[in-house]
Amino acid sequence: MILIKDGRVVDPASGVDEGLDVVLEDGRVKALGKFPKTEDYQRVIDAKGKIVAPGLVDIHVHFRDPGLTYKEDIITGCAAAARGGVTSVACMANTSPAIDCPELVSYVYNRAKEANGVGVYPIAALSQGLRGEEPT
Repeated sequence: MILIKDGRVVDPASGVDEGLDVVLEDGRVKALGKFPKTEDYQRVIDAKGKIVAPGLVDIHVHFRDPGLTYKEDIITGCAAAARGGVTSVACMANTSPAIDCPELVSYVYNRAKEANGVGVYPIAALSQGLRGEEPT
């Protein structure tokens, strides 16, 4: 078990926004409240002055992968997302080539498997090449 101690716990889904401790077991929240530091915990994290919240979801990212990976790719984008507390992202289709076919959607999913566990959801283009002419 892990004890996250003295953080400001913010969970909009349950309406919680207060100074609490969080006990984690097997990667899941086991309890919220005020708990003493004991030997029962494998690790104690001091969260004083920090916000403890569920992972964030960014529904509009531009990873530029495929095609323009010198700007950003799925691996570096996921690393930046995770560092900022983002656990899932939705990648826009305006890459080069545009994500406008099943093969490129599969490419994004497969590259995401090499990343750090951030969920990656590709948003495919509605039209071929983003030209607004022929549907994908």
